[in-house]
Amino acid sequence: MSLVAAKAPYLLKVSLDGDAPNPREDYGHMGTMVCWHRHYRLGDAHPYEDPGAFLRKLVEKNVSDDEVIRQAKAGDIQGVRLGYVRKEKIWAVESYDGVSHRWVRWYGFDGPFSRCRAELAEAVRSEMDNYALLKLAEKQCCILPVYLFDHSGLHISTLDLTKQPGGRWDAGQVGWIYADKKAILAEYGKCGPEEMKRAGRALTAEVELYDKYLSGECYGFQLYKDGEETDSCWGFLGGFEEVREDMAECLPDECRDLMGRLVQAPDMRCMEIADYEELLEEMEV
Repeated sequence: MSLVAAKAPYLLKVSLDGDAPNPREDYGHMGTMVCWHRHYRLGDAHPYEDPGAFLRKLVEKNVSDDEVIRQAKAGDIQGVRLGYVRKEKIWAVESYDGVSHRWVRWYGFDGPFSRCRAELAEAVRSEMDNYALLKLAEKQCCILPVYLFDHSGLHISTLDLTKQPGGRWDAGQVGWIYADKKAILAEYGKCGPEEMKRAGRALTAEVELYDKYLSGECYGFQLYKDGEETDSCWGFLGGFEEVREDMAECLPDECRDLMGRLVQAPDMRCMEIADYEELLEEMEV
């Protein structure tokens, strides 16, 4: 089906765009969307095998070694601790084993602290679970979860879709979208609490736009004059009411009012001149 409006000698047709632009590839964006799914390629291309590898790299890039070590020594990282064992004269990194309910040492470094600082920070990161890594990354980056609902079409959101009707079986978290300090500084010139909030709103909007792409909400128009196509434009991504005004701006001045007179009609992709004339006549009655 198409939406059409007529005003002799013009006829305007609005249809869904079957070749919608991918906003993660065709548009500029501040955020980076990192997802994993067995059946779909979602978000932006990335090299990370699993969420743990991504979160470790995010912490490595955005949280200094000194901060990682400080929090580990202070006991602020859940499930991991770092301390100096005087008896053995080593710095030891331990993680908590939930099965045996005891602390297990995985790493021990001797020598001056200054010489093994980088190795200590790497050892702490390697023992952190995804929850601990995420909590540490959130202090330096704006990062939001990304959920997918897969049932008779795809929908993606930063809201927990598992709590929606049917979400228990058809929805789940597939990744994150984030902006690090460098991206936020480039966008807003500063990276304080207010800029973090603005970044959060921007990332949410990026996911909402990507949802329109995945669900097929993209439109285009064709303008006919005396049965001949004289203009067309495609790739208006969003709900119809959201993009109606943008489409109208692309029409000649004398045709813009047609956008407010659209009615449903059969698909006209194979429309002949005779079909056009007949439809135009019917719509003028």
